[in-house]
Amino acid sequence: MPNLSKVKKRYEIIYDNFAIAILHPITTNIKYLQKESQNFFNSLVKSNLNYILIYPNNDHGSEIILKELKKFNKNKKFRIFPSIRFEYYLTLLKNCRFIIGNSSSGIMEAPYYGVSTINIGDRQKNRLKSKLIKNINFNQKEILKAINFAKNRKIIKRKFFGE
Repeated sequence: MPNLSKVKKRYEIIYDNFAIAILHPITTNIKYLQKESQNFFNSLVKSNLNYILIYPNNDHGSEIILKELKKFNKNKKFRIFPSIRFEYYLTLLKNCRFIIGNSSSGIMEAPYYGVSTINIGDRQKNRLKSKLIKNINFNQKEILKAINFAKNRKIIKRKFFGE
């Protein structure tokens, strides 16, 4: 796995402290997706933290999320990517403050690295439960409260052989 400085250089990431944000469409709930996307991205802006944002998958509804996301292209607190090579993504995940959104990465990989997850909505319903995963709704107050909790949480990174 590449080290953090190599990843930051490759993707031109200038932040030392950052969180990862990934929002995918919930295909069974498209009618609420625009409002949920707005709440999500506006909460990230209000938190005033640095974020690495990764495009949603291309499921039905992704165009709604992309339309909202593109409103923030010039935001200096956001680095937005269509995708990131998996091994580079894992390095970023391992070194982020927390991950927020509804990606399975927050449920599967993040706890492995000791990274907190703010899981929003029902997309990952009935998946792994962990003390590191906070499940919330697409409510701006709830999102900001969870961000404040996650950013202030003492980070306990797992050590791996050879590190």
